[in-house]
Amino acid sequence: MKWDQIQGDYLTLTSKKTETTRKNNRKDIVVPLSEKLRELLDKVGEKGSPFILGLLKDGYSENTFENKNHKVKQQINRELSWISKKLNLTTTLNLSKARDCYVTTLMRNGISRDDIGQMLGHSNSVVKEHYLGSMNAERTDKINSSLF
Repeated sequence: MKWDQIQGDYLTLTSKKTETTRKNNRKDIVVPLSEKLRELLDKVGEKGSPFILGLLKDGYSENTFENKNHKVKQQINRELSWISKKLNLTTTLNLSKARDCYVTTLMRNGISRDDIGQMLGHSNSVVKEHYLGSMNAERTDKINSSLF
């Protein structure tokens, strides 16, 4: 995420994965910047870098950028794992679980699959179902509980 992707009250970005997998149907992810999110960005953001977290730099080759990005994700996952241990959680936090929790929370709050897919930047139902398909067991249990 880059500072120049903030336009007014929104952060607009395209995931790197989407840039390389979708040639004709690229879909931006638009994140509303609430007051709390702005405060957080002001607190942790690196103002001297074009990247909000300051962990990457402009000018890398595509291959170098991908390698550096992978290392940053590993670093964040290590820190999330450390937080999990400090909080004595039964599961280890990581970026993938954060995305899954986001999806689960939206589903539990009655948000439609199509809207969730849009929030994730997915344009087709096949990709969407990868994230949402695992949520069916919970719904199935709830439905079946009405039988008893």
